[in-house]
Amino acid sequence: MHFAVSNVGTGSAFDVTVRWSNRPTGEVLARAQMLGLGGRLEWTLALAPIPDEPQSIRTLTVDWANDIDPSAGRQLRTLAVLVPSQLGSAQ
Repeated sequence: MHFAVSNVGTGSAFDVTVRWSNRPTGEVLARAQMLGLGGRLEWTLALAPIPDEPQSIRTLTVDWANDIDPSAGRQLRTLAVLVPSQLGSAQ
């Protein structure tokens, strides 16, 4: 399963992290120190295909800093994704 998050904002994003929304903050799926304007953060989760597997909706939380200085504030967005059911809430 391949994922990608793009920076469509107005400037660079710093210390970008992505995790499943229902998992602890420290359980990061992907991280980038800086994601420039138009940049992409991509990652893959290895899954064995299951014929006729149902799909389920999960949410990812993307979190980033507005500036290289962490005290400048952070932003976050929750994104819905359609994934194979084997990526159930336990992962």
